[in-house]
Amino acid sequence: LKSIHHIADDLEGAAKRALDAGVDADLPDGISYATLTKAVQEGRVSEAQVDLATRRMLELKFRAGLFERPYADAAQAAAITNNAD
Repeated sequence: LKSIHHIADDLEGAAKRALDAGVDADLPDGISYATLTKAVQEGRVSEAQVDLATRRMLELKFRAGLFERPYADAAQAAAITNNAD
């Protein structure tokens, strides 16, 4: 939102806009969401917003079975990625 779309002036602004839009994960590297601790402490982002995004991400991981099987099968992933099907 900052460097590609140019709709946020800084990483904190990008993180706030993303959370406001319901984006729960900061991919690929999380640099914008790394600013959320300070933003919450300073009252620019609500703790409830961060809690909601966290809740939804944990639910997604739970439904995917990542708490029981946290590691993917790399060979299977390679076999089904970028194939003709």
